[in-house]
Amino acid sequence: MPLGISRGYEPGRTLLQLPITYIGAAHRARRGDEGSAQLASACEDMASNRPDLAQEKASDARAIFQKRGDLQSISDATRVLMVALADYESRAEALDIGEAHLAELRKTGQRAEEALVLQSLAEVAAFRCRGERRMQAVAWAEEAIGIQKELEDKVFEGYAHLALASALIQKGVKAHQRKHYQKAVKALKAALALFGAVPVPQEDEDTTSFVLARSGEARALHGLASACGRLEDFRTSVNRAREAAAIWQELGFRLEEALELEFLARLQLQLGQFKEGRKSGEEALKIFIGLKISIWQGVTLRTLVKALLRGKKIKEARKLVTRRQALFEEAKDVVGKAAALDATAEVLMAEGQAIEAANLLKEAMKLAKNTQMKDQGDLQ
Repeated sequence: MPLGISRGYEPGRTLLQLPITYIGAAHRARRGDEGSAQLASACEDMASNRPDLAQEKASDARAIFQKRGDLQSISDATRVLMVALADYESRAEALDIGEAHLAELRKTGQRAEEALVLQSLAEVAAFRCRGERRMQAVAWAEEAIGIQKELEDKVFEGYAHLALASALIQKGVKAHQRKHYQKAVKALKAALALFGAVPVPQEDEDTTSFVLARSGEARALHGLASACGRLEDFRTSVNRAREAAAIWQELGFRLEEALELEFLARLQLQLGQFKEGRKSGEEALKIFIGLKISIWQGVTLRTLVKALLRGKKIKEARKLVTRRQALFEEAKDVVGKAAALDATAEVLMAEGQAIEAANLLKEAMKLAKNTQMKDQGDLQ
């Protein structure tokens, strides 16, 4: 991971989550409703990588819904708010909000909403939290699975299994124990079976559940690629990531497709498939450039440089980083520039210029640190 400049670097953090797009679509359809307009806009901000704006709008929408006692909409806004806060690493606040909302729901007996807030809590607690919170993430996900099974909702039960798998994978990362990855594989296979059981809708039927199920399949396949990679079964990992990328492409989910392709490229490098890794990296970079997401352009640039260098294409790697650096500077994109400097340091090392590489890394780290400080200042 280049310099730690990307808050959302782990694709598993987003690709194993229940998406909030269905919430945005539902509230966008409510014409003339101020709270729904705010919440739909928050979902759009999240899709555009603006979690700071999203959390403000979701919080405002939640306050509007609370004033009129719209319990379903309060739950929707709470989920979007928690996702936005977690994306901006305000995890403690997200957990506090979620636990308070869960306590309210347990009093009212709203089982479907209770299951979703349990899922949200599990997703937030799985990453970058203390050990007891990771344990709690597993318990929350398992409780969500039980409720969804009781409600006979195969799609959301599948997503609860994804939340469980995410928590187990993170436990495995921290504890360095294979058993957690093996349990995650079991949960992911259960999710795949549930998503696969959702029928294709007829022409006049709502496609929301089916699209969520297909998206869930891609997420489960991504999870299997991640878990199998941790178990050092890279060949299976590559196959699962490739299947996931194909589904993202079929659905037209460009961001998810690019995230999967970048992940696939790194897996291919693990197998020594440098040409294939280069191709996957190039496809991912092209999409990120089109989406104008500089953080992920930087992440992918570094992966692509590694593919080129391992394939003994040093001149091509040098040409690539020089061009991307110039484009980032022209756009005054500090985040992209920091990432390009980091990637350039890789090229310098391959050229035998260790001192120059070290100096460039210091410059890149300084830029990245200043960017993080600016982001935090913008929130105050």
